[in-house]
Amino acid sequence: DFSVHGGFTISSFSTHWSDVDGRRSFSIGAYVGQPLSRYLSVYGGISYIEKGGTLTSEWMRAEGLGYRSPTAPYAFVYPESQIAIDYIEIPILLEMTLFDLDFIRATLVGGSYLGIRLRDRTTTVSQLAYILETTRGDIEPVDFGAIGGAGVDIQTETGVFHLGVRVSSSMIQVAPGLGRNVTWSMLAGYSL
Repeated sequence: DFSVHGGFTISSFSTHWSDVDGRRSFSIGAYVGQPLSRYLSVYGGISYIEKGGTLTSEWMRAEGLGYRSPTAPYAFVYPESQIAIDYIEIPILLEMTLFDLDFIRATLVGGSYLGIRLRDRTTTVSQLAYILETTRGDIEPVDFGAIGGAGVDIQTETGVFHLGVRVSSSMIQVAPGLGRNVTWSMLAGYSL
């Protein structure tokens, strides 16, 4: 069973700071599956996914990363840091069928992934809306974590449409002070 999936993602960091705004982006990938029984299948694949988030001024203030305002020397300006991390991920998933009718099937999925960082960039933007700097961050080169989700497969005459929701969470800190990546994905796919 070969399928192609793509979709919308919202990614953030699991830090204790409440002002982390998630990065909205996409993922795309391909999977190969093998049934183990009528209700269980194993899948492996490869996908490209964009993760990250924006750390706003509360976090910057607490970390002491402000700078003196050029217009008011006694005031500090606390910028936002927009962190973008792009990965190639290799997931291994176990899929369990909840029910299977003639044309529709509901599933639960769980497993793990290995992510290899392709690139990362941190753009710091001031409250005055100008870019202070763009740097390559201290992001770990490898990420791994757990995936869980649910989906529906709709059988047609030409193939199977897949619709699903997944959440993944890394098991390591992606960088000092950032915590783990947490990503929600809404996926659509097709297999012949």
